[in-house]
Amino acid sequence: MIALAVVAVMLPTMILSVIQYRSLLELQSTTKLAAQESLRQVLYGLSGRAEEELTWMAEEALGSLDTESFSRENILELERHFESVRTANPAIDRLFLSIMCGCENFGVVTSANGSRRFVNESAARRLEVVQVQDLFETARADAYPDGRVGRDFLLAHLSDCTGPSCRQGHDFETYIFYPLVDQGGEELGFAAMSMKPKYITEELFARVLPRKLDRDLAVGIFDENGSELYATKKARQTWDVAVPLAPVFPKWRMEAGFRNTTIEGAAQQQFQESLALSLFVLSLLVLGIILTLRATAREIRLAEAKSTFVSNVSHELKTPLAAIRIYAQTLEDEGAAADAKTLQRCATGIVRETHWLEVMVERLLNWRRIPKDRAGLLVAHKSLS
Repeated sequence: MIALAVVAVMLPTMILSVIQYRSLLELQSTTKLAAQESLRQVLYGLSGRAEEELTWMAEEALGSLDTESFSRENILELERHFESVRTANPAIDRLFLSIMCGCENFGVVTSANGSRRFVNESAARRLEVVQVQDLFETARADAYPDGRVGRDFLLAHLSDCTGPSCRQGHDFETYIFYPLVDQGGEELGFAAMSMKPKYITEELFARVLPRKLDRDLAVGIFDENGSELYATKKARQTWDVAVPLAPVFPKWRMEAGFRNTTIEGAAQQQFQESLALSLFVLSLLVLGIILTLRATAREIRLAEAKSTFVSNVSHELKTPLAAIRIYAQTLEDEGAAADAKTLQRCATGIVRETHWLEVMVERLLNWRRIPKDRAGLLVAHKSLS
């Protein structure tokens, strides 16, 4: 009976333990995926901040241009405007104005060496404007695949470039284009500015990725070759999550990870802590079951002992009672009652059996008092010889 009770209790317990273990494994996987997705959302938000920062700078530098003043006659005024803009914003490397409407092809290039104008395609090629024009066409096609004319700022990143910035030891250039559209909706050309690579890697990323982003979170930016461009914490060997730094730097990636651990390690630690807690609770449950079964077994043994005791006592009581009844029936016989010897023998038997009943009753009363008087009992060894 006890064995069946053990099986009936322990089998569901083991099944629940297996279910709990599988739930903890699933929770570990879910926690890992949730943490990775949360980090991705953080990185996407930081990437959006980089785009907003550059767009804001372009709005300040190029947003005030008046399309009505774009003519060969006003080109000197445009040169002065570009020079003042570049002086006010040292993060700008070069400024471009390119008018490409109808048969017109002229513009201005302003750099650290001053402003230079071009009035035909050959001059534009010498000033490396054609490369910028091609980059603008590509950025516009990516932003407006349906061919419509837009007025939004366009961001473009050029890797493995051959421009002035690259000749200064950098292998990339970052451009922000502003499409120029007249009041009739006709596209005239574009204005553009290129950012200094040093500003991108040292100032822009420092603003986009503040060092106090999270004391336990590290974020790094890497180029297409895996070289670290910027990081908020010390260099790490592995990162937990990586996303493209799009749309500004689509070939670069932004990676994030926790400083003293990894998402895998954190999920594993949480799994181990949950498993330890579950095992502790299971141990308490098993211990409670064992104690309950022991108590049940004790109660069963006690019940059996009581049953045996009552059976024995009943037998011991019935024996003298049966003898007394026989003696009494003998005395009821007139012939036996007239015999003095028989009368004496029956009286002696009744007294003896009555005495034995008194002894049995006294023993029962003493046994009844034992649990109450157990503290006052003195147990000692005595010789029976």
